[in-house]
Amino acid sequence: MRVRSSALILVAVFVILAAASPALAQTPAATATSPTDPARVEAFLKNLGDAMSVGNQMRVASFVKYPLEAWVGGEKLTLRSDSQLLAHYRQIFDSALMQSLTTANAASFTQESQGVAVCGGRLVVSQVSDKNTALKIVKIGDVAAR
Repeated sequence: MRVRSSALILVAVFVILAAASPALAQTPAATATSPTDPARVEAFLKNLGDAMSVGNQMRVASFVKYPLEAWVGGEKLTLRSDSQLLAHYRQIFDSALMQSLTTANAASFTQESQGVAVCGGRLVVSQVSDKNTALKIVKIGDVAAR
């Protein structure tokens, strides 16, 4: 009787594991959206454009990962905080960038080593960590070079 009970328990465990295996086989990477998913990047750009259009500089700064390499007046700056970004805000987030945000679409995105280049390559956007899935601006290129 004891052997029979053990055998039934083993069979039950096997059946439960076999039924659960498809659910267990799905990893977070298989179910999560890719950081370079065009729909995700477009949503990010829309939120950024919305914040820029109402002049919410602090919200725009929240879309940035520091330290940030940004080009201002032909010079490369390394910005390390919101206050440094805000000091150069009008030169970086100008009307040309706003215009390119309104027309940005997935067809114009290109993959770079640091992330996805958008707005004619002026912005590079990337997911900055595996734990925080938010996209951030990781580089701002020179408007004169575009």
